[in-house]
Amino acid sequence: GTGRVMIKNCLLVGACGAGKTLLSKSLKHWSVHHSPLACGDHKSSSSVISTVGSNVEKLQLETCVVRLTELGGLMAPVWSSSYNDCDMLIFVIDSTNTENLSASTVLLMEAIGHPLLSGKPFLVFFNDRSSCEEGGCTPMSVLAGSAEEVTRIHDLRSNTVQMLRGNCSSGVGVDSILQWITDKTKL
Repeated sequence: GTGRVMIKNCLLVGACGAGKTLLSKSLKHWSVHHSPLACGDHKSSSSVISTVGSNVEKLQLETCVVRLTELGGLMAPVWSSSYNDCDMLIFVIDSTNTENLSASTVLLMEAIGHPLLSGKPFLVFFNDRSSCEEGGCTPMSVLAGSAEEVTRIHDLRSNTVQMLRGNCSSGVGVDSILQWITDKTKL
């Protein structure tokens, strides 16, 4: 061979505060160390600064390098300018933020229906962040279930649109996302 490394492009999008930055850092860590971030290795989700503009991480996989480009939620009006160059897309939804769920759903529908993403692997990741605040707890599964109902994700699942649930802060599900990325680089 020529020794050239294949590079795949993965977009990471979602509304502001959905957990994209923490997911990006977790995916990078997992791709290097094959383990989740330990609790002391990353800031709590409340201290992570939302990305303004874009942030790029490179994930070294067995078969290729994946350029993971996170586009901030405020950039939603121009996300589509990056669709042509992406090989796959991950859409992050904070399933515990009921106030933001309808806005996330509108953005999700726009992305899924965009012609430049037609046929491209598309993952919807429901980030089940801890929802215990001020003494009131709502089981994450209840919120995630309602998030799935609101977004009607079960109606949208197809060969190209898939769904995973996890927690960016604890690292639950990050390995599954990395496996999804790895599988899609082989297409």
